[in-house]
Amino acid sequence: ASTWHWQSSCRHWLEPFLSIEDGTMTVNEHDLQEIIDEAWLAAKNEFTPGQSSGDRNNTRSATWVIELAKRFQGKYPTADHRVFWRQNAENKSCFLLQEFLFDVTVAQIKYVKTLQNLPNPREVPVIVRCKWVVESEFNSKNLKEILKDASKLVVADAENKLLVISHRDELTEAKLKDRLSCLAEECSGNLFLAFVVHPDKWNDSSPPKPLLLKWGEGRFNEMT
Repeated sequence: ASTWHWQSSCRHWLEPFLSIEDGTMTVNEHDLQEIIDEAWLAAKNEFTPGQSSGDRNNTRSATWVIELAKRFQGKYPTADHRVFWRQNAENKSCFLLQEFLFDVTVAQIKYVKTLQNLPNPREVPVIVRCKWVVESEFNSKNLKEILKDASKLVVADAENKLLVISHRDELTEAKLKDRLSCLAEECSGNLFLAFVVHPDKWNDSSPPKPLLLKWGEGRFNEMT
C-alpha cells in the first residue's frame, strides 16, 4: 500500500504535464531577461502592513525567489524535469526535500527501478542533469556572502548558472565584477550575473530595472 501511495503521488504531480507534445521547453539567454523582469515586478509589490523593514525585505527576498522559480517551472513543464526551491512542496513526496542545493535548481530526471518489491519494483526519480542553478544574495554589505554563493556556482555541474546580487553605484558594481572574475574564470557552463535593486528600495518612485550580464571573453558583458 505504501508503494502504491508513493508512486501515485509522484505520478499525480506529473499528470498535468504528460499531454504536452512539444517535448522539453527550455530557457535560453534571450528568455532570461524576461523571466527576471517578470519575477521582479511580481515580487516588488509584496508587502505586509506592520512589518519591520527587515521582515519586509526578508519577505520580498523570499517572494523574489519563488516568483523566479515559478517562471523557470513554466518553461520546463514536462514529466522529465523538476524545479526545486525552498517553498515548493511538490517534490517532497518523491525526493524527500524541497530545496535542492541551490536557491533554484532546474533538473532533468529519469526513473530508476528499486531493488525492493520484486518482481514489480517501484520506480524512483533521480536527477541526471542540471539545466539551471540560481543563487540570489541581496546582502549589500558583506562581500563574503556573495563570494560564497558564487563559489557554489563554480562547483555546480550545470549547463547554465545565474547569480543575482543587489544593485550598487556604477563604481561599486565595477569592483564587484572584478572580484567575481576570478571565480567566473573557473566556472563551467554559461554564467549569468544579474543586478537587481535591493528590496529596501523597491518602493522608490523609479527603481532601476534588473540588469543582466553574461560572462564571456574574460569579462561580464551586458545582454543586448
